Amino acid sequence: MKRHITRVILLAGILISLPLSASPAAGDALTATVPAGRFTVLARTALLFPADAEYRELYGEQRPYFELKVGADISRNLYLWGAWGFFSGTGTIPLVDEKAESFQSILSFGAGFRLRITPRLGARAEVGLSRIGYKDKALGLEVSGSGIGPRAGISGCYIFSRTLFVEVGLDWAQASSTTEDGLELQLGGWILGAGLGLRF
Repeated sequence: MKRHITRVILLAGILISLPLSASPAAGDALTATVPAGRFTVLARTALLFPADAEYRELYGEQRPYFELKVGADISRNLYLWGAWGFFSGTGTIPLVDEKAESFQSILSFGAGFRLRITPRLGARAEVGLSRIGYKDKALGLEVSGSGIGPRAGISGCYIFSRTLFVEVGLDWAQASSTTEDGLELQLGGWILGAGLGLRF
């Protein structure tokens, strides 16, 4: 997993350094400044750092996370967004040596603020709510449930053209859920990732 973290950090460094190394012509810079449309679609891969301590002990300190996000502008700098992502884990229960499986999905909605720093470099800040569902299987039993909690995130993006951009961001999405036997679970966690986006 440390190798995955290193790759994400290296990708973030490369994307951030692109504006420093690129020298677009004046015409290209002007083209990049003009948005192609009001809607965006972003597909990203990330590492999720689980909020629940017992989950981390059983499934690991971080899990691969995949997400699809859509957005719609409501003004020059403000937009609404929705996202759905998921992660899973497989581990072994100590002492009994039994396999355990877990799956969590995160459905989020919210609003965001976009700031253009240069013709090709931008930043975003987002807030919203998440519904986090889970399904755990272990010892021949299956437990499922969900919780609702806050979500917030910041990100930076590099704009290749009027329609294509890449984004690196850090999000926090967390909720809690109580099982039938009174066990409180912490769902979600910190999300560090990068993705490719389209504007149309």
